[in-house]
Amino acid sequence: MSSEGNKPSRLENTSHILYDSGSSSYTTYSNTVRIPIVGPDIELEKKTDAREAVPGKPIPYRVILRNKGNYAAKVVLYDELPKGMAFVPGSIVKDGVPLPGVDLDEGLKLGTVDPGEKVKVAFQLVLKLGSEEDCGKKVCNRMKASVSFYSSNGRKVKGNVFSNTICLPVAKADEAVPFAKLTVDPAKAAPGDRLSYKLIVGNQGHAAAMVTLLSFLPKGLLYVPNSLTINGNWMSGGVPGNAGIPLGLIEPGESVTVAWEVVVPGVTIVSPGQWIDNRAILKASCRDPSCAERVSEEFHSNKTVVELCFPVITAKLKAKPEVSFPDGYVNFTLQLANAGNRAAICGSDKLLRGPISLVPESLTVDGEGKQATVSDNRIVFGELAPSGVMRILFQGIISPLVTTRTLRGHIDVQYEYLLHDQVHKEAVSTNPYTIAIMHDDE
Repeated sequence: MSSEGNKPSRLENTSHILYDSGSSSYTTYSNTVRIPIVGPDIELEKKTDAREAVPGKPIPYRVILRNKGNYAAKVVLYDELPKGMAFVPGSIVKDGVPLPGVDLDEGLKLGTVDPGEKVKVAFQLVLKLGSEEDCGKKVCNRMKASVSFYSSNGRKVKGNVFSNTICLPVAKADEAVPFAKLTVDPAKAAPGDRLSYKLIVGNQGHAAAMVTLLSFLPKGLLYVPNSLTINGNWMSGGVPGNAGIPLGLIEPGESVTVAWEVVVPGVTIVSPGQWIDNRAILKASCRDPSCAERVSEEFHSNKTVVELCFPVITAKLKAKPEVSFPDGYVNFTLQLANAGNRAAICGSDKLLRGPISLVPESLTVDGEGKQATVSDNRIVFGELAPSGVMRILFQGIISPLVTTRTLRGHIDVQYEYLLHDQVHKEAVSTNPYTIAIMHDDE
């Protein structure tokens, strides 16, 4: 679909036969078959007058697309953006007509390009402020045209055509080039944990900049009042307002360190395996009166991610029979399940209370007998893995002195898990049980 050098307009082919007759050799030629080449021949040429890429300064590009073939084709034009570069919104012009809202990254539809037709497209790219491209390196990009047409027999033909590649050296900016680097500790957390964020805001350019921190709190987490510091100085108060936090004037080569803390809310708000991401949003403006007309530019930090790791224990209890009598036995089935992503050690300080006492040596966990005595302060059932289920069977005996007609109760289950060498302790209660008591006088 593209031409390199002079492309022939047709294919020519002639066959010949070599044969011997006696002591003589002969050659016989066939007629010449000439097949015309039918199809588009798309050519892309990319140009720029810029000699270097300066962060924050738009770079103008021009592209000329020609169809040097003899067949029309539909063409969609793309720009292969290198890392750190972005389109300047509203800068695309096709054949002198501005195209607002069009993005070459998503593709500029040129429609049908007829044989001999030429399309001119102009646009601007910009090397982002605070990008990771270092001075002295080169930033390169090229255009791509997605071409499609239907052959004479109705077959759809598709292909890609690429332009020449333009490389520009990255130069030092004569203006501020702010950047922001965000870190968080720890990378895994549980409900109630504190997350410590640190944001380093610096200036890689050659002019000072006034910087304001616009947004820095992760969604859904609780800000710790009075935890915000700027270069070690405490900023008292609650959540900062919508106006942002002024970080002051940052000179070239200097930086400001901002730190704060948030708390992970309870299990009713967050979920195990949930990812908490955060990205700081800032804006920078020029201090020099000569650039007063320049609009403040917004820039972002990198994104940080924290994984929430904790167990979610549920407890269900069954008591049989539902009708008993003084000095009677009751069979209990306690089922624990872990819907979280962290293992937990489960147990209970006291399985039964009131007029029902635990029958010694009746307790089994998943079929394995665990001895328990009345004097035990705590019964440990064992470790419950994520997505695991544990069944605890035990018996209770009703006091012969019971006088009530109904016994009601539940079981409190305690569990603990380890994260970052810190033991987290939680508790959950079962559903209530009810046992009717039949007395001899009834």
